[in-house]
Amino acid sequence: MLIEIVNILFGQLPWQFFYGGNPADTITGLGWSLFGFVLPFAVGVWLSLWLILPVVPGQRLVTVLIRAVVASTAGAVLAFLLGILIRLVQSGFQDFVQQLVGNLFGIVSTAVVNAPLVALVLVIQHLVLAAGRRA
Repeated sequence: MLIEIVNILFGQLPWQFFYGGNPADTITGLGWSLFGFVLPFAVGVWLSLWLILPVVPGQRLVTVLIRAVVASTAGAVLAFLLGILIRLVQSGFQDFVQQLVGNLFGIVSTAVVNAPLVALVLVIQHLVLAAGRRA
């Protein structure tokens, strides 16, 4: 997620300026990455942790890590569904089935790639809750 934004801002955008490309294409790509993937993923993780599986004091670390994987998967599914909806509006129904099958593999890779970041945040939250309970 974050790597995509950094790559666009510091890799592709300066290259467009220096070598005569169209910076508007890169900025459009940044908007697509932010609003079509990063934001829905973050909202999916947040909703999962707020509504379905909140982290509470006294849980074991293994339980917290399982919740991180579930939250990462929920974020990936929400990003996938929003991406499919956007592509359906853009291209119409004829390409919808091909894009649907092609993007199903994106759910697994997105969940796996982003699970360590979600797990790190939840482990830190778990440690803060445990320290607050001891004080």
